[in-house]
Parts: sequence; structure tokens; C-alpha cells
Amino acid sequence: MSKRVALALALVSVAGACGMVRESRLNPFNWFGQDQSETAAVSEDGPVDARPLVDRIMSVNIERVSGGIIVRATGLPPWQGYYDIALTPMNGGLPIDGVLRFAFRAFPPAEPARAG
Repeated sequence: MSKRVALALALVSVAGACGMVRESRLNPFNWFGQDQSETAAVSEDGPVDARPLVDRIMSVNIERVSGGIIVRATGLPPWQGYYDIALTPMNGGLPIDGVLRFAFRAFPPAEPARAG
């Protein structure tokens, strides 16, 4: 009888851990095929920001970490020297239909510089 109880407890604990493993890096189903490509139009709904939008966004990576996510974006400005680069929240930082929107902005340099 004790073997059956031990086996039942083991199965219940393994089945209960499936929810935690589902979104873990340990799950091989999460290793490939999670990238998504979307084209989005940018609207000026949020607060006024003096920085212009970055011309071309080359990549956006989203990492899940404990307590939230990290969004990393890479852009290609027309020349070197852009500074104070940031993803700024739109719509006051509130989601619309479950979607948070960001604008990728940077200040241009005082004088355009050639790529070296």
C-alpha cells in the first residue's frame, strides 16, 4: 500500500510541476520557433518627446526573466553619434487590447559623422 501512495504522490508532484516547466528554458519546445515578425505603424499618442524616431529598427529581442521581461532593440540611424537612445512607452504606458506599444527614439548628433 505504501508503494502505491508513494507512486501517486510522485505522479501528482510531477504533473504539478508541468505548469512551471512549460515556460522555462529547460523545456525543449521553447528553444526554437518563438520569433515573430510584425510591422507596426507608430502614432504619436503619448507625451511629447523631442527626440526623433530611429529610422530603421533592425531587431527586437524579448527575454523572459523572473519578475518580468527585458526588451532589447537595435536600430540603424543614418549616421554615427546618436545618443540618449530609449524605447519610450506610448499611450501613457497603458496597454490597449493587451498590447504595450513603444517608440524607439534618439537624439541626433550636432554634426553628422561618417562611419569609420
